[in-house]
Amino acid sequence: MDLVTALNVTIYGLGIVFLALLVVMFAIMVLSRLFAVATGKDFLAAPVAAEDDAPEVPSQSEPASEAAQAAAASSAAAARPMPARPVAPASPPSLARVAPAAATRPAPSAPAVAKPVAGGGKVTAPIPGLILSIAVKAGDTVRKGEELCVIEAMKMMNSIKAQRDCTVGEVLVAVGDSVPFGTPLFAIE
Repeated sequence: MDLVTALNVTIYGLGIVFLALLVVMFAIMVLSRLFAVATGKDFLAAPVAAEDDAPEVPSQSEPASEAAQAAAASSAAAARPMPARPVAPASPPSLARVAPAAATRPAPSAPAVAKPVAGGGKVTAPIPGLILSIAVKAGDTVRKGEELCVIEAMKMMNSIKAQRDCTVGEVLVAVGDSVPFGTPLFAIE
């Protein structure tokens, strides 16, 4: 075998090894994304320190020794675990990061709707939030699909609509009230 042939074989061999490494790296990246989608944790991401994890720096008016500062910094860092970096499911065409809760949130265009109540009953808050407006008052007759109130949750306005034709017996909340999940909003008949 001459020198040129030996050189070509070596170069092609290195090219194949390089290509195999690229394939392995791509497989690791895809598998880590699948793991992140399945568990909500990204084991390849570096931990991100929160702002409150920064060691306290004494002011100029209160001098402290370097040993005391080092001990305070190490105890503060040891006392608080590093938070994991949030990773969300990847969208099908690309591996983009989004908030983990995005997969469980309803679509923004879908209005929040209270659950139906047979006979008399109460309309309850389907989400926690702040009452922005109330569209009905006691004694009003409402038809299925009419707006009862608007709840702001996470900077989004969610319209609470009637699930059936009914009469509002009593309004149990006021504009500006902060309501947790399941809070009765209206007594209906």
